[in-house]
Amino acid sequence: GFLNMNGGRIREALHDLTGAPAITYFTREGRPEEHWNNIIDGDRRHYIMAAGTDDISGTGNDAFNDKVGLSGNHAYSLLAAYEIINDRGNKRVLREGEPSNPNNERIVKLRNPWGEKEWKGDWSDNSSKWTPQLRNEVKIKNEEDGIFCMPFADFTDFIAPMIFTARSDV
Repeated sequence: GFLNMNGGRIREALHDLTGAPAITYFTREGRPEEHWNNIIDGDRRHYIMAAGTDDISGTGNDAFNDKVGLSGNHAYSLLAAYEIINDRGNKRVLREGEPSNPNNERIVKLRNPWGEKEWKGDWSDNSSKWTPQLRNEVKIKNEEDGIFCMPFADFTDFIAPMIFTARSDV
């Protein structure tokens, strides 16, 4: 069954696993603001979300690119999205009800299903951008667990030519 799943289409897997309708968003179409809003909406509604990479290294397979810390032709779980604001010198996560602003630092939290091999750029586990308070708010640890954060702009460049959601409220 699902334990032996190797490759395939993320959208079909989400539908097969959940029975819920799955939606695909192509991030190379439309504006980044629209895609950010779709992710935030999916996160708030507790949708199951995933994203898939293009062929990052040009190998045709899911080879790991050690320079960036990502694999090509690979699926990632999209766990959450956060806006980081500077509140009188202290960075913190934007709270529900506060207005979103494209000038805030926008990050996404992802999981590599391999349980290891993580993004190495800004907002990675050992990035200097983290404060202890932010780590606590985002629930991110500096360990090789496959869970990592990255800037939304890098997410749309590297990870997400497509974002998939499965509605959990149907």
